[in-house]
Amino acid sequence: MAEQQMRELDTAALRALGHPLRVRIFDILSREGAQTSSSLSEVTGESSGSTSYHLRILARAQLIEEDPTRGNARERWRMLPRGRVLVGSDETSATPAGLAATQLALTELYRQRGEWFLRTLQERLARPSEQWDAHLTFANLSLTVPQYEQLAARLQAIIDEVTEDTRDQQDADAVRYSIRLDILPSQNPPRTREGR
Repeated sequence: MAEQQMRELDTAALRALGHPLRVRIFDILSREGAQTSSSLSEVTGESSGSTSYHLRILARAQLIEEDPTRGNARERWRMLPRGRVLVGSDETSATPAGLAATQLALTELYRQRGEWFLRTLQERLARPSEQWDAHLTFANLSLTVPQYEQLAARLQAIIDEVTEDTRDQQDADAVRYSIRLDILPSQNPPRTREGR
């Protein structure tokens, strides 16, 4: 399998993603696939004029693109480009403007994704008679930096492979799953002697 394309978001793209409704639209496209301004209007409760406006901003920042397999002049379907997106590269975060845009975009992305996760979990728990089809794993590990990097690369490779293998799947029994991989230090790294 070819390695997935990675796009590092620059400051302009991060600023475009820094708006709460644009983050929500971006996340919906990520979870649910291609949408129109009308379908996004129904999901978000915003007017189709508003969702259309924010879609144009996301498109100008090249965060989304038109789905060439659907739509016409009146109904434009938008989707995320193939590949992964890196929010908060070292290069972008090196400038004050880039760091501020990174902080705003990441904070909003994680806030909304966390709210969505809790809402979805509560809905599933409220229907105990239905099949439980969520896999939740929690682990706390002590890793060196090379071990962390190796683990992150292995897990991402698995996700990339399955994403590529199933992206265009048309199976009627297929269900969309949202996979979120967060690997964060649970404590500050130890200080070096020089840093004391």
